[in-house]
Amino acid sequence: MISHVTQYFFLSVTTTRLFNLGCGYLKKLHIIHKRYDNLLTQL
Repeated sequence: MISHVTQYFFLSVTTTRLFNLGCGYLKKLHIIHKRYDNLLTQL
């Protein structure tokens, strides 16, 4: 029982971490894309 709960806990923590990493990556990508667009309009 305890091991099952621990397994579930670790799984949820890992999933949350991966989700946050993905969100952070997408935000960075979005910011880079915006900057790139600004660069293109300036040319």
